[in-house]
Amino acid sequence: MATSSDTHVAPPAPTASDTKDGPGGVYWFLKHFIIGPVLRVFFRPWVEGLEHLPTEGPAILASNHLSFSDSFFLAQVSPRPITFLAKSDYFTGSGITGFFSKIFFTSVGQVPVGRHPLTQRHDVSGQDRLSAHGS
Repeated sequence: MATSSDTHVAPPAPTASDTKDGPGGVYWFLKHFIIGPVLRVFFRPWVEGLEHLPTEGPAILASNHLSFSDSFFLAQVSPRPITFLAKSDYFTGSGITGFFSKIFFTSVGQVPVGRHPLTQRHDVSGQDRLSAHGS
C-alpha cells in the first residue's frame, strides 16, 4: 500500500461483506462517512495486490506498520471489514480519556492484546473472532 497521486487505480467498490454487519456500525460509519472521505480527498490511497485478498473467510493482512496511520489506510482500501489487534492499554486506561479510548476501540471491533512479557498469553478472543467473522 502506498499513498501516491501518481497512479490512477480507484479504491475498490464496497462488496456485500463491507456492511454494517462487520466489526460494528461505528467502523462502517467512520469508514464511509468520516475518515474515508477525508483520506480519499487528501491522500488518494491506492493498493496493489487486492486480488489476493479472499472475498470471504478468514485472512491475515500484515502491514509494514510505518505509523499508526497504516490502520486507517489499510481499512480504507480493503473491501472487507478489518479487525485489528490493539495494545491492551487502549482498553484499560483510566479517567475520561481511558473511558473514551475503551469505548472507541471496542465499538470499532478491535481486539485487545497484551504487549508486556508478563501479560502475553494465547488470546482466544482474537482467534475466535478470526474464525467466526472471517475478518
